[in-house]
Amino acid sequence: MSEAQSAWQSRPPSAAHSATQSATQSATQSATQSATQSAAQAPSPSHSQSGSPSPVIESPGAKLLELQGVELAYGDLPACRDITLQVMQGEIVSLIGSNGAGKSTTLRGVAGLMRARRGQIRFRGADITQMRAHERLLAGIALVPEGRRVFPYLTVRENLEMGGFRYRADKPRVDRLIEQMMERFPRLRERATQPAGTLSGGEQQMLALARALMSEPVLLCLDEPSLGLAPIIVREIFQSIAQINRAGTSVLLVEQNARYALDCATRGYVLQTGRIIASGACVDLKADPRVQEAYLGALKHGES
Repeated sequence: MSEAQSAWQSRPPSAAHSATQSATQSATQSATQSATQSAAQAPSPSHSQSGSPSPVIESPGAKLLELQGVELAYGDLPACRDITLQVMQGEIVSLIGSNGAGKSTTLRGVAGLMRARRGQIRFRGADITQMRAHERLLAGIALVPEGRRVFPYLTVRENLEMGGFRYRADKPRVDRLIEQMMERFPRLRERATQPAGTLSGGEQQMLALARALMSEPVLLCLDEPSLGLAPIIVREIFQSIAQINRAGTSVLLVEQNARYALDCATRGYVLQTGRIIASGACVDLKADPRVQEAYLGALKHGES
């Protein structure tokens, strides 16, 4: 952590915080696998007489997601405390902070891979605090996890089919969604019969995005989409995120590259050692000297 980041801390992080980082890595894989297995057992969503899910109409700017005083923990180790944030319909909201700040943990709490120990999570006006991961998926929340986590031995098309599992009884719909994903990400069409594990990192990230979009989410949670990718691929990924948002999907974005995160989003929250220490419009956060020095690096005079 840089001197500028350290200057934001009122006191040094505890030993429990270091242990939290280790616990995070060990818990993620098992939690994701558990959620996948639960989703496979979930019933199909209710359908109208025409066979299509009954739509929920959202007003632009309406409150979509709200966390109030949420605390998340790995066993007895609290990872995030008193997390309060909102995502409005149509927004891209970024969570930024140093490694171990609690950004990914917050996303897991939203997606249901971790249960809130305290506080409340509301989505589309309903309390989903106790709702399981596959139920949140059916409600309209999709997570693209850190590290992409594609199914390496399944083909690209099979990965997409897994993403559309909620529509498993409606094959024409699944096929139509797959075609839409391949139009959005043309390289996936070229690789459709390849095992996902043979794709490049950028192609795997495109596949992870497409797989999440197969569930037609209202809220897309993205965890470190630029991690390990070349700059030219990162720009392509963020262009795709902007297109997804313009098409009507709200986005909650965790991103290590604070500059990309704040450029992409409308509002942002800064996390440090499991707590939100700053929030506001991204244009204001980018102008904050503390954010500039700690997360954006030294800026030239007049650069925005």
